[in-house]
Amino acid sequence: MDRAFSIDRFEGALAVLVPDGGMPVHVLAEKLPPDAREGDRVSLVDRRWTIQRAETDGLRAELFELQECLFDE
Repeated sequence: MDRAFSIDRFEGALAVLVPDGGMPVHVLAEKLPPDAREGDRVSLVDRRWTIQRAETDGLRAELFELQECLFDE
């Protein structure tokens, strides 16, 4: 099963992952790709975490546009 999560934050050796509309889960940060960072979208496929680059980039672009609208004066 392919289920997507957002990396909310890192707390020591743990990563807090939030699924769409779900409750946060804690995962050992060492199980994530070494270049994973807060805000990345990740999914668990065949017991392996992968960063969803296109989805992450799209969400970051949307957030940037929203910030531009909110703070543009």
